[in-house]
Formats: sequence, structure tokens, C-alpha cells
Amino acid sequence: MRARISHLNPLVIDVALVLIVWAATSITMYAAREPGTREPDALAYGLALLMASMLLGRRRWPLGTLFATAVVLSFYFNLNYPGFVPGVPFAVPLYTVAAAGGLRWVVVVGVLWVGGPFLYRLFADPEPVARVVNDTLRDGAFFAVIALLGVAVRGRRAYAAEVGERLRHAEAESERVAQELKVARLVQQQFLPDELPDLPGWRIAAFYRSAREVGGDFYSFVELPTGEMGIAIGDVTDKGAPAALVMATTQGLLGAEAPRVASPSSALERMNEVLVLNTPEKMFVTCLYMVLDPATGRLRFANAGHNLPYLSTGNGVSDLRAVGMPLGLMPGSKYELKDAVVPPGTRLLLHSDGLAEAHGSNGDMFGFPRVIKVMANCRREDDLIEALMSELESFTGPDWEQEDDITLVTLERLAF
Repeated sequence: MRARISHLNPLVIDVALVLIVWAATSITMYAAREPGTREPDALAYGLALLMASMLLGRRRWPLGTLFATAVVLSFYFNLNYPGFVPGVPFAVPLYTVAAAGGLRWVVVVGVLWVGGPFLYRLFADPEPVARVVNDTLRDGAFFAVIALLGVAVRGRRAYAAEVGERLRHAEAESERVAQELKVARLVQQQFLPDELPDLPGWRIAAFYRSAREVGGDFYSFVELPTGEMGIAIGDVTDKGAPAALVMATTQGLLGAEAPRVASPSSALERMNEVLVLNTPEKMFVTCLYMVLDPATGRLRFANAGHNLPYLSTGNGVSDLRAVGMPLGLMPGSKYELKDAVVPPGTRLLLHSDGLAEAHGSNGDMFGFPRVIKVMANCRREDDLIEALMSELESFTGPDWEQEDDITLVTLERLAF
């Protein structure tokens, strides 16, 4: 019903208002005659119609309609027709001006219209004081209510406009953020490897799942001039577009530095000096970078505060330790260089903390010991990443909301 009314032509609504106000005023004038006043006649009803017709201008000329109605109404009273009821058409422009924000004009006209007759009836044409006061209070209260109703509508309209403006700003901000996330996601996808390296004698697998539209985890493979393979995994603090952009910067630095320096520790040192100057405050990057010789299984690696990689052999699971501060925190940081060998028939797991720090329904963490246990119990013919994710799903349950990005990279040296 409200929707139908809102689509009506405003002129139709105003004409209907004029007819209703004229009919209501005329009926009341006829039925509520006051003692000592002139009997309503054709002129009285004509003046009522004139006042009602002036309401057609209330939208475009609210002040003019207000004053014109007051003039005609004063003329009507001077002819000694019944008093208060013809003030109904006057209330409509009064309300319109109040609702439009011209409250001072409402007060001025209302005071003149109520106060003028009050003084006239007391001094120029004396009437009983009690009657004059009663009529004045009645008229003043009526128009005060009309004015206050207009003020309330104006306040409600202003509030609705403010809420609407906030919603428009929120929608615009939401669209802007969505566009930024879309761009950041495209950037991130461009920097993640399209395909995994095909190394003879090795089986390489990778898994990545962000906690949001874009994340801060990354992994990378860099073919080095020596025939070796550079392998990196990292995690940028925070999530969303800023983390994705820092991640892209880190991978770009890795791609530039790795082929130029032979040592993983030197590569991390150079990357750190750039990131210290270009990383937002309170944001840093953990990164594990290793250089693998596929022919011998020799592994040289340095670690900038990232999770320790795990090596699974026939004797169990061991971690490969190297000391170093995260990238982007302190200038001049040094990174310990370590060596290891990946024997045939063994597996190496690189992982971000999204797996081990996942929480179950009871609040417990998945934990690094569980990662090691799954790795130790995983058969050679089974897929380690599938085993880890299956265990995670059993631990967290089906309604789990991922808290952090999960990145897993496995390197298996095949047995001959």
C-alpha cells in the first residue's frame, strides 16, 4: 500500500488534500457554530475553499502559502464567522514549513496569529478574560502540537538521510575494498607457481589455502644457474591486501637475489635490508629458503624465523634448524647457514603455522607434535599432504572456520 501511494503524482495527492480539508472545514463550520458569531454562508465556504486551495503551493512556496493562509484566515475572522476550526487549513502549511526546517517562521507567524487576537480581544474589543485566555491557550496548544510534529518529521527525515548517506558510503567502501581484494588476489595468484618443478628422482607436491580472500603465505621455486633448485616458503604477518602485497614484494626480491648469490643466508640478508625500509610498521615476513642439489640430495638452507622443516627418514622425523630473525624487523640481521642431506626414500616437509596453530572445538591446538606424528605414520605410498589435511579435518570438525593460511610443500627423494 505504501509503495502505491509513493508512486502517485504529487498533484493528485495535493488536490485530494484540498478537497478533504475543504470538506472537513465546511462540515465543522456548519455543525459547530459559536454563539454571537455570523452564520456560515456562501462567502464563508468560499473562503474555506480558498484557504484549502492555497495548499497546492505548500510544496513549492511553503512560506508564501503560510502567510497567504494566515491573511485569508484573519480576514475570515474579521467577518465574525465561527472561530477556531477554519484554522485547520492553516495548520497544513504551518506543518510543512516546520518539517522543511523553517521553524523560526512557524514561531513568528504562530505568535502573531495567536497573540494578535489575544491582545485585540482583551483591549480593543474587551471580552471576558477567562474566555479569551481559554481560546488563546486552545489555539496556541493546537499550533504548538502542529509545529512540534513538523519538527519531529524533520528530525526523522534528517536521520533517515544521514543513515542513507552512511549506507551509501559503506556500500562504496565495500565496493572499494572488494576491488582492492580482487586486485590483491590477482597479484598473489601471479606470484604463486603455476606448476611444480619436474626434478628427476624427486616427487614434489604443494598445497595452499588462504584464510581470507587473499593471504600472506607463499611458496616459490627458483631455477638457479648452477642447476640447483631454490625453494622458499614464507608467511607475512597479518592477512588481506597489505599482506598479499608484502608477500609479492618478498617473492620478487627472492626471484632477483637467489640467482645472483650462492648462499641462502646471503640472499635472506639482502632481502631483509630492502624489506626493513619498505615493510609497514608491525609487519614482518618469516621465510625459509633452501638450495637443493637434485643430483646429490644436498641441502643448504637458512631460516628467517619460519617454522622448522621436518625430514622423515627410516629413523624417525627430525627437524632442520637454522637461526635468524624474521625479514623486515631489524637492519643488519644475519642468518645462519646450515647443510643437510636428503637421502633416497625420505621426505621433507615445509609448512606454515596455519596447520599447527589450528584450534579444535575444545580450544586445543593441532600442534607440531601431531604434525610430526602424522608424518612418521604416513606410508611411502600415501600422500603426506592428504594425510595431514585429513587429520586436520578430523581434529577440527566440519564446522571449523579457518584461522590462518595453510601452506604445505613436500619433497620426496625417490628410492632407487
